[in-house]
Amino acid sequence: MISEYIIKPAVTALRTLTIIPVPGSDTPVFGRSLLCFPLAGVIIGGLCCGLLFLLTSYTNADPLLVSALIVFLSVLITGALHLDGIADVADGFGGGKTKEKILEIMKDPRQGTFGVSAIVFDIIIKTLLIRPLVENDAYTSIGALFLVSRGLQPLLIAFFPYARKDGGTAAPFSEGAKSFAVFSVLVTMAVVTYVLKASGLVMFSVALLIVLIWGLYCKKKIGGITGDCIGAGNEFAEMTILLCSNLVII
Repeated sequence: MISEYIIKPAVTALRTLTIIPVPGSDTPVFGRSLLCFPLAGVIIGGLCCGLLFLLTSYTNADPLLVSALIVFLSVLITGALHLDGIADVADGFGGGKTKEKILEIMKDPRQGTFGVSAIVFDIIIKTLLIRPLVENDAYTSIGALFLVSRGLQPLLIAFFPYARKDGGTAAPFSEGAKSFAVFSVLVTMAVVTYVLKASGLVMFSVALLIVLIWGLYCKKKIGGITGDCIGAGNEFAEMTILLCSNLVII
């Protein structure tokens, strides 16, 4: 039971959301891995907080440089998975007029002007928003950034239809996944509220609203979501959480 519902799903979640080499077998039911998406967020956040501790404790690095390095580490750990998503979405939604054309552009591995611009602005915005957290040693806010954004991804996966008729890399995760997604979201909410109290609940609620709005927009635009839409949703959630954290340094 532990292996089927915890260990194997955790292996799949970490292999999906990070480039960390994880031994063991994948879960045969990919939807179960949604249970462990928050765990992947905790690990990413823990590594980024570890980098923050090392740089602030043993160097005199400028906070802006530390912030940039944290963003770089998060991109490295995830294999730029979500940056690729927001870039493809920017190219597709920016250059396509019909659902078919949008999906065609999003599937093209080449990056266009919209995509490159989205990556640049994404990195700049997050770097600037993380800087105040670095200056205030806001480890919990940085940890919450990755926990909440990964904990909300299952909502897009489980509760919105897949836009491509021929399926895709994210499609197997949606089969029978609603209960696992709900559990993931509730665990995320409970943890961030316990650690950050009322501020954490507000942060979670605003990010949840943004993710749901994004999912509804994708459904209207292309009939559902794709893996790229999930990646873009993660980036929107991260920027929302950082904005909330900057309004009140937690």
